[in-house]
Amino acid sequence: MHYKKPPFSLTPEIFRLGLEISKMIGRYEGKRIVDVEPRLRRINTMKTIRGTCAIEGNTLSEEMVTDIINNKKVLAPKREILEVKNALALYQEQAELDCFNEADLLKAHGILMEGLLDLPGRYRDGEVGVFSGNRTVHVGPPAIRVPEQMKNLFQWLSMDLTTNTLIKSAVFHFEYEFIHPFMDGNGRMGRFWQHLLLIKVHPIFRSVPVENIIYNYQQDYYRALAAAQSVGESTPFIEFSLFTIHEALKEVDRQSDGRKRDGVDQRLLSFLEAQHPDQEFSRKQYVEFFGNISPASATKDLITGVKQKLIEKIGTGIKTRYKKMS
Repeated sequence: MHYKKPPFSLTPEIFRLGLEISKMIGRYEGKRIVDVEPRLRRINTMKTIRGTCAIEGNTLSEEMVTDIINNKKVLAPKREILEVKNALALYQEQAELDCFNEADLLKAHGILMEGLLDLPGRYRDGEVGVFSGNRTVHVGPPAIRVPEQMKNLFQWLSMDLTTNTLIKSAVFHFEYEFIHPFMDGNGRMGRFWQHLLLIKVHPIFRSVPVENIIYNYQQDYYRALAAAQSVGESTPFIEFSLFTIHEALKEVDRQSDGRKRDGVDQRLLSFLEAQHPDQEFSRKQYVEFFGNISPASATKDLITGVKQKLIEKIGTGIKTRYKKMS
């Protein structure tokens, strides 16, 4: 079975970032770490879901996404709530999906776009484009070519045994976005499929919020896609992709550091990282966020946070609320 290898080259920057990522993964392997601790996994799941949806214009806040994950009612546009719920369902299905199987890609798209698209899980039969305002940024190949192009992409993905999977994940992401195989949902699907491929690199990537880093560098993301399209190969996008992976791993390192920073327990810091700066919260919400701490431990954390001027206390008694200090 023959396939056409997507064009790309390996630059000094790609080698540098690849080496840095390998070193970080090596530390996890040395410590026999295969996943982050549960409380950080919950935070990173929220960041991943919120990030990948926000890139596509979803306006739900981190707090709202957290509430959806916790099966709480959210007042927001129904479509945006469904986008988040579907993305969550897809990421929860990741262990059942084979990243080298094209049929699983169609299945995944069906989960992601259920109730959002008339025919989810089917390649497009019409033409698509990517627009920035009134400007056309990218026009996908004719629909008639999509099945053949996707078949070739998956043949390369599964049969090329010489290309590192880390590099493959970025190349696939770009090539997928170039083909734009579905009528909608292509951005979320491209990021999710790279996520699946990264898990093949190391299990820690199940809980590494790469999508949130991409959201933080959204304009650079689009520029990298455009640059790769302009030169006719994925090299510029590989560089950007490895940068975001490296940044996401550094964020996990900061989260997982068990030492206290400035005398404040890491638990409180991780909670504050997941909160909107202007959102007030109660001790009860703090306890519910972690699920396995006592009210006494929560009180101790919050008193420490007030003393260290990380949070301010508002009100007294049962009406006491807290807010992150700017």
